[in-house]
Amino acid sequence: MMRPMMNPHSQAVREALYADSALGIGNFLFKVLEQDVDREGVLFSLEQPFATPRGTCFEQLSLTDLYRAVAELAAWYQQLGVRAGEIVLTYTGEGISQFLHFLALTSLGAIPAPVNCNMRPDIVLLYHRKYRFDWLVYDRHAQSAELARLAAGQRGIHACDGADPSLPAQPEGDWPMQYRHDVTVMICHSSGTTGVPKAVLFGHQQFFHGKRERLLQFWQADRERMLSALPHSHSAGVSYLMTAVLLGMPTRVLTHLTSPALADEIAAFEPSVMAGFSQSYAALAEAHPRDNAFPSLRRFFNTGDTAHETHIRALLEAAPEAAFHDGFGASELGMALFSKVSRRGRIATGRCVGRPVPFARARIEDDLGRVLPQGEIGYIAVQSPTITAGYFLDDSLTARCRRPEGYWLTGDVGYLDTDGAFVHLDRAVDVIHSARGPVYTLQLEETVLRQCQVDDITVVGVPLSPRRCEMVVALLRPTAARAVVLCHEVAAVLAASLPADVPYTVVNLSADAELPTGATGKALKRVIRDRFWQDLNQYRRGDRDTYQYVLQVRSDSDTLTLKRPMQMLEAKKTLEAEKAKLIAKLQSHPFLTRCRAGQASLDELKYFLVQQGHYSGYFTRYLCAMMANLPSNVEVFELAENLFEELGFAGSDETPHYLLYRKMLTDFGLSLESPAPNPATLGLIDAMFAHCRDPQPSVGLAALCLGAEALVPAMYADIIAGFEAHGVEAETIRFFHLHVQCDDGHAETIENILVEMVEKDSSQLEVIIAAGHALVDARRDFFTAVEQAYSPSAEQAVASV
Repeated sequence: MMRPMMNPHSQAVREALYADSALGIGNFLFKVLEQDVDREGVLFSLEQPFATPRGTCFEQLSLTDLYRAVAELAAWYQQLGVRAGEIVLTYTGEGISQFLHFLALTSLGAIPAPVNCNMRPDIVLLYHRKYRFDWLVYDRHAQSAELARLAAGQRGIHACDGADPSLPAQPEGDWPMQYRHDVTVMICHSSGTTGVPKAVLFGHQQFFHGKRERLLQFWQADRERMLSALPHSHSAGVSYLMTAVLLGMPTRVLTHLTSPALADEIAAFEPSVMAGFSQSYAALAEAHPRDNAFPSLRRFFNTGDTAHETHIRALLEAAPEAAFHDGFGASELGMALFSKVSRRGRIATGRCVGRPVPFARARIEDDLGRVLPQGEIGYIAVQSPTITAGYFLDDSLTARCRRPEGYWLTGDVGYLDTDGAFVHLDRAVDVIHSARGPVYTLQLEETVLRQCQVDDITVVGVPLSPRRCEMVVALLRPTAARAVVLCHEVAAVLAASLPADVPYTVVNLSADAELPTGATGKALKRVIRDRFWQDLNQYRRGDRDTYQYVLQVRSDSDTLTLKRPMQMLEAKKTLEAEKAKLIAKLQSHPFLTRCRAGQASLDELKYFLVQQGHYSGYFTRYLCAMMANLPSNVEVFELAENLFEELGFAGSDETPHYLLYRKMLTDFGLSLESPAPNPATLGLIDAMFAHCRDPQPSVGLAALCLGAEALVPAMYADIIAGFEAHGVEAETIRFFHLHVQCDDGHAETIENILVEMVEKDSSQLEVIIAAGHALVDARRDFFTAVEQAYSPSAEQAVASV
């Protein structure tokens, strides 16, 4: 049963906590419990319930519940033998779990080292061994079985997934640990985008600096609620849940951070604040929420990588009263130390990350450590009391990152603009070293997202060995219907953005392909780089498991074929324009005009059904005849889905299309036995076969695309209108409804192949257009014959069927 949400802490309580100099990341829960606060109202609402080692299960947590859960978990750790000062790697499921393990371990004086549950188990074990942690504890989640298998027989590795009511309810002795100095209280891993993650140290006071101000400044309205879509193994996840405890702010703690259900979670919980990484905001924006879908939201907080401008814009349309606080930070910085704020109609543009927060300073350095003036590109260096003490067991890396006067090199490239704001161009390791100078991947991604209708894009540099320079590769998320035209649109943007002669490739990923990502969801660009040539070779051999479509653009001196994206885009636009003309030409026929107006008789429509059945009964044979003339197995593979769907071999539970048509005929009391195909129907069949058998493959492809598949949605929509005028139910004519929904995709597949053919031989465009008109003319003759069949004798023939 849902209990009432907790009452927020009073202003007096928040001021008392603010004034407590001993308050920090290691003791905040117990400091709050010393105050006069609401202990029974719900503080944390959990998407995923949590069970303690004693078997106590929580779906919601009040402060009393939180204390109990932490005490039971701490007692289990004490029974296990964990002591103060020991380091415990916690590999537990997403949600509240990591936060509770963190609180339990710090209450004992032990040091938690939380690891994201999405990290591969083999990498977890490498991380554990590299840094010689004392313990590894895991619970039941998607990766835990594999970890248990890999770690079998190893000491110090334990599962926390039992339920033993006999365990103590609270640790023995002097508990909890008292913190008075800035000792290490947590070790968090970096994103791991460059290899085995680095281990970053967090101190009791160091990590709390900057969060203390939230006690007086974060609460802004009478009613505040937060939704946390952060990874709670990350320092940012710990930080925002700690903020909820310090303020008494009811918070929904999510387990599925990039789920399509994010919008539903917001609608149900009605938060005023949402905290997340850019990946969660990208997923939310890509769900295309309607305007004003989130009226309760007043503040978005993004930390880690800056969010893309197009995603921010979409979210502020969905939450028009909200401000989007886009923070730029890293684990090593302790928190987001740059911030910019966007509102609806006032979006902070480009890769600008804003100015440093009041207690931080920043500058741009060159390779020699010299400070650069405004406008010059170099390495971002930051000075702040929140910055980590360093990397655990890696003094040399710490020394390389720490600059004079306490500045820390973040590993990012950028510059200071004329307004005094910092612009983040890229991670230093991701900068592309082209033959014409550096190319910045994040800047290119932002440019493409702003100018093209893509949900997301990843840009990497791929070595052109044995040369040292790199090629630009842009990888797009799957887009079922617009793959080719979208690749050409992106290529056109790249052509305008890149220096002359810099080669580039645009890849549309296959529907089931996923880019390799790190534990926090960041794209592993080094892995993408390493795999590119292998994946490209598989694509060239006809394998579409990873790449659905590849557009390579090379300099004239290169040995590979030169592609011209602007010309290709024009070819695509020309075919689209011709398709629109052909649809209009077909729909202007009196038969379809009368269907739309509800004036075609039911008997006339039944006659159409029989004649259409004669024609469509050959459809798989049209496909096979045309596929026999295709130039390679690549095109055959792309069209196989259509063939399999027609035959019922598509691997779904859908009834094969030919059976749907047969059932529709039966429901109308019709049969293909009579009436026989009329001369115009035979003419349409012969025209389609003649085109599909033509040794020039573009002829058959054009006939099936511009003369059939591309026409189907519009043509069948008119037929549906004709039947609906006679009260025919949708289920009876389900065949037509299904094809209105799905045939656009089939036509797009064929059209993409046609565009590639035009790319190789521009004269094919005239051949393609001529074939489309020939089939539309044959189809118009078919409709004329349907109308002419309605002499009295024809009506009697239909009635006798």
